[in-house]
Amino acid sequence: PPPTPIPHTAPPPSHSGDPAPPPAHTPAHAAPPPGPYYGYTTAVFEYDQSSGKYLKSQYGQAHIDANNQQRVAVDNVVILYAPTSKIGDTYLTRYDLTSGEGYYLSKGKVQELNWSKGTYNAMFKLTDSEGGAVSFNPGKTWVCVVPNDQKGSTVLEDTQAASSPAE
Repeated sequence: PPPTPIPHTAPPPSHSGDPAPPPAHTPAHAAPPPGPYYGYTTAVFEYDQSSGKYLKSQYGQAHIDANNQQRVAVDNVVILYAPTSKIGDTYLTRYDLTSGEGYYLSKGKVQELNWSKGTYNAMFKLTDSEGGAVSFNPGKTWVCVVPNDQKGSTVLEDTQAASSPAE
């Protein structure tokens, strides 16, 4: 079967070397670009059953790792929703990383989660609906922090609900 797309939005990169601006049209699942900056990246993670990896695209193209010229491929994807606020009259966004909801994707399965962090230096704590720790499969993990007001732009297609994607 073809790879499984999992579109969502993520905050823009905050480093130099940002990718080219998105195309003039905005896909239906993406938030329209706000303000003077392009706003949010439309990222898609396609699950490739043959490799067991999620292949990442952004701006409608494969996301290529500048270090090895290979398409970004990860074993796990974590989507964390967080409240946000603008910083003054700028395009900068402050993310409140105290707690929220989200998803853990691995091996073509999805698990809803709750997350908390607490203080600035605290580690993230990811729990399932029963309050138990989320078990991760080994491998590379991509973490997406998505503004709460963009929850509706997350589309999970052709995934299987699981109490735990870890095997």
